[in-house]
Amino acid sequence: MKRTMLLLAIGLCGLAASCGDEGGDDGSCSGQVVTVLSVVDGDTVKSEELDGNIRLLGVQAPETSGTNSKDCPVPWETMSAEDKDEYREDCCYGEQAKAFLTGLLPPGTRICLVNPEGGKLAPDMYQRTLADVYVGSTYVNAKLIVSGYARAYKDFPHPTNSEQFEELQDQAKANLVGLWGYCAMSD
Repeated sequence: MKRTMLLLAIGLCGLAASCGDEGGDDGSCSGQVVTVLSVVDGDTVKSEELDGNIRLLGVQAPETSGTNSKDCPVPWETMSAEDKDEYREDCCYGEQAKAFLTGLLPPGTRICLVNPEGGKLAPDMYQRTLADVYVGSTYVNAKLIVSGYARAYKDFPHPTNSEQFEELQDQAKANLVGLWGYCAMSD
């Protein structure tokens, strides 16, 4: 229990040492400060300064029907019961995850992007910048998992915080937080 509470406290401030006020505008950001232009979905944002999207490392939020038709062909609320069984993990709670991230990072928000392995941020093969994202002292990647809006991404795990992210997910799942409660009971 003590370890779980410590992980929660660390997760919200930063598993990587990059906390600061105002998204790093005070010089405390150990990475790159950018301005949010829009939220694409529950784990991806656009910025004014970068070409391509910013994808939060180590998290997988459910898709929305407009972002990935393979994983979420139509809005969850309009799916048949049969489709809900098929797309539950990929699609259920996608709109809620996007709304939550939009609440944390509304357009105009200054955020700090950090490469947890050090060095400069670089685009991946899809031209997305993969990063740990901070707004003020909040470690957004971890907050999404703790709050039940995303899973720890096991296909492409966080390079330094994978184990901690899985523990935060286990806690959210045990407490039926966010998608863990809603999607288990949603028909």
